[in-house]
Amino acid sequence: MVMNILKEKTKNNLNNEAVIFDFQKYSIHDGPGIRTIVFIKGCPLSCIWCSNPESQDMKPQVVFFEKNCIDCGKCISICPRSAIKKVSELKIIDRELCDSCGKCADGCPANAMRNCGRGFK
Repeated sequence: MVMNILKEKTKNNLNNEAVIFDFQKYSIHDGPGIRTIVFIKGCPLSCIWCSNPESQDMKPQVVFFEKNCIDCGKCISICPRSAIKKVSELKIIDRELCDSCGKCADGCPANAMRNCGRGFK
């Protein structure tokens, strides 16, 4: 069943490109041995206990880590689509406006904005 869901969800990905959002080196959990884990975006399962909800969307996206934010405002000023707003001391990313260009993440000095996903063929 899982394979059928995967095939249905990915059949429109004609460019055969994997969007990878993370690598985990020296993984020693979940069994014997040492391994490197590659996390790929586009998981079709949407499990309620998912530890990586950023993996569900197939496209690269920008993620915000509030605890890292130093409130400098660079992300707001650098965003070419004005997709980041400050509302009541919180930074909000308007996903309808954001095209995931990553300029906010590249310009963030505190690593509070990060690019999640990069295409590989």
